[in-house]
Amino acid sequence: MRRTCATCMHWRPHILYPYIGFCNIHSTLTFDDHHCDKYEPIKINGRAQLYWCQTCRTRLSPEEAKAHIARGDRVYIGGYIDPDVREEIYDSF
Repeated sequence: MRRTCATCMHWRPHILYPYIGFCNIHSTLTFDDHHCDKYEPIKINGRAQLYWCQTCRTRLSPEEAKAHIARGDRVYIGGYIDPDVREEIYDSF
């Protein structure tokens, strides 16, 4: 598996644009194929109370997260909600 942001536990995918996300280590937005030396693989271990399924666009409990991973969904420790996303949504109408 490639060591990219998309497979790193510090990265949170944007809820509307899954190819970009927020890196908790560098406090910046990055693309999913970016990488750095702080990479750690995603682990579903129950420490987080809620996880984010990018495939289904929904929050999950640790048990649900494991089931979604088993069926091939992309699960993260959280999703990133851009503070300006509300403006983007309303501008489209």
